[in-house]
Amino acid sequence: MLSEKELVGMFDNQPLIKKFLVEETFSPEEYKGYHAIFKFDNKFGASVIHHEGSYGVDSGLLELAVIKFNEDGKWKLTYETTITDDVLGYLTKNEVIDTLVQIKQL
Repeated sequence: MLSEKELVGMFDNQPLIKKFLVEETFSPEEYKGYHAIFKFDNKFGASVIHHEGSYGVDSGLLELAVIKFNEDGKWKLTYETTITDDVLGYLTKNEVIDTLVQIKQL
């Protein structure tokens, strides 16, 4: 499992992605790990996680789910995109960035 220092701020050097990061937290108590939410202008976004139970945590990798925002700004997972019909696990940081770019272009 990656540390808080390795996870929080990992997108800081990605200006085209960083500006869409609306939430980034690390909670060792609540879900024992990292959670980031991205929101794009097309009302799609992504939930990126690295915590106990996420796909890839034991290998230091990330899990991403495509999300859709409603008019109230709340989001839910969506499985109806050309990107995936499930969550994407075992992703490197670069694979997450590539997927975020694809979501931005939906």
